[in-house]
This record gives sequence, structure tokens and C-alpha cells, in this order.
Amino acid sequence: MSRQITAHGMSRRQALRALAVVGVAVAAGTPVRVHAAGADGVIGAVVGGRQPDAGRIALGLPADPANGNTVPVEVAVDSPMSADHHVTALHLFADGNRAPEVAVFHFSPRAGQARVETRVRLVKSQDIVAVAEFSDGSVALTRRRVEVSTDASCDI
Repeated sequence: MSRQITAHGMSRRQALRALAVVGVAVAAGTPVRVHAAGADGVIGAVVGGRQPDAGRIALGLPADPANGNTVPVEVAVDSPMSADHHVTALHLFADGNRAPEVAVFHFSPRAGQARVETRVRLVKSQDIVAVAEFSDGSVALTRRRVEVSTDASCDI
């Protein structure tokens, strides 16, 4: 029986085995941020010692989504987005998920507006928290409760 050699000196079986090993290594190394301090600790780390402004973020969520598998979220921050004062980062948290930090969006003045639309997965009814960081060092925070009728099917 002849053995086929690929261009890199590996047989097809060896190449597939190597590919499987790489896939497992990548999957095992994918970071999932699980914090012992919970959502409040993670949010506190972003806010630091700063006093957050409560009125600068509009958080659009359905009051009662059909299920937690895909919940639409819309976030808009009131900012002139000028070189002197603009949103630098927008953090989105789901405080009931095992990994509460859902997303971080980065902005520059060239963005023109600090606004995002996305979908999140919620494992249960919980608060969605948005924290905006500004170029002058200030922060804004808003929180909205979402009552999920049917929880997401997998633990996040």
C-alpha cells in the first residue's frame, strides 16, 4: 500500500489529526470571562472611583422578549463626538449571565455618533447595564430590567 505525501511532508490522516488538535487547542483557549465578583465587580472595575452620570445613555430593549436566545439591544449615548469631548468606549453587561461582560465598543470622534445595535443572549430575566467612557475621563451608566419569558437554552 503506498503512502500519499502532501506538499508539507504529511499524509492526509496526519494533516487531519493536526487540524483537529489545533481546533481543540483554539476552542480550549477561547477566553470566557467568568468573574467571581459578579457583574457588580466587573462594572465597578470599568467605572473605577468615578461618579457615573445617569442621563446620557438611551438603552432600547423590548420589555418582554419572547425568549432569551436573541434579545435586540439598542444603545445611544448623548455626546457631541468632537475632538474635545467624545465617547471612547461603550460597555454592555448582562448582570445575570455567567460571563456578564457582553460587548465593548470603541469610538473616535470620526464615528459621528455613539450608537450601536446588537443582539444578546440572556440566560434569565435580568438587568442590562450600559457604561460609556468619555474622552475627558467621565463615565455614564444606565440600567434596564428585561423580563425574559423563555430563558436561553444554554448556560452563558
